[in-house]
Amino acid sequence: MLLILFGLVWPMLRLASRTLKWEYGLALFGTLTNWVTTLLVGIWGAGAEMMPLAGGDYIGLAWQEGIIKFGLLSLSVAMVIVSVILVWGMR
Repeated sequence: MLLILFGLVWPMLRLASRTLKWEYGLALFGTLTNWVTTLLVGIWGAGAEMMPLAGGDYIGLAWQEGIIKFGLLSLSVAMVIVSVILVWGMR
């Protein structure tokens, strides 16, 4: 859904082509990483460390929790950057 919304506002952005490429890449990275990370959480039955409400009492192995933590933190940073660039481009 987020990518659809980005597609609707994309023609309104006033950004250099290089910035648009970064925006596109970070948006894809963030949304796909979100999908893959939450899929791994469901498969592994882990994620209580980073998502206590969704994970409940399901704690995975240390390496599983590490992968989940890295995925969620990296997608969060990417999506904050995407949001800032998006607002800046619509000025």
